[in-house]
Amino acid sequence: MPCSRRYTEPALCKPCASAYHSGFHFCILFLLYLNSPDTVPNRLNSYFHNTGELRQLSHLAEQLQSMQRDFRSITPLAHASHVLKIDQQTLVIASDNASVAAKLRQMAPGLTEQFQHMGYRISGIRVKVQITVAPSPPRHRAGALSAAGRQELSDFTLKLQDSPLKTALLRLVADNPAGGKRK
Repeated sequence: MPCSRRYTEPALCKPCASAYHSGFHFCILFLLYLNSPDTVPNRLNSYFHNTGELRQLSHLAEQLQSMQRDFRSITPLAHASHVLKIDQQTLVIASDNASVAAKLRQMAPGLTEQFQHMGYRISGIRVKVQITVAPSPPRHRAGALSAAGRQELSDFTLKLQDSPLKTALLRLVADNPAGGKRK
């Protein structure tokens, strides 16, 4: 019979183990704790905060997220730029294009003051341009010819003299089989 006690930390249910002679077993509450979705971030946070190097990395990531939120609140150009890093008390901001970078450079003294009033220890702002290559749009493929369209083109090519146009139209009709489906 499982233990009815509630544990705040996941652990083996020691009171239940005394009732069973087969050794320790997991309490049902512990299993529910492990399977509940809201505990996964808590377990990850505890993992990141228990290791020295990961604790520093986690703290830095939290600080950059906080700065990005504040950056969004103080400038309308945050949609085209983001906080990149802090390098020796200099906030480095990456912009999507040169025009946004130029405007941010003009705004840098005011932004520095605003960040300092918010409690951040920065002495200046450096802006870098990081152009991201947008994925090329998918090529538009022309639809297949209908049977009527195919017949019209075929009839039209009979009226043409031999020319590159007639050759191209014949190839178009040949590449579009009857029924409107391509090869």
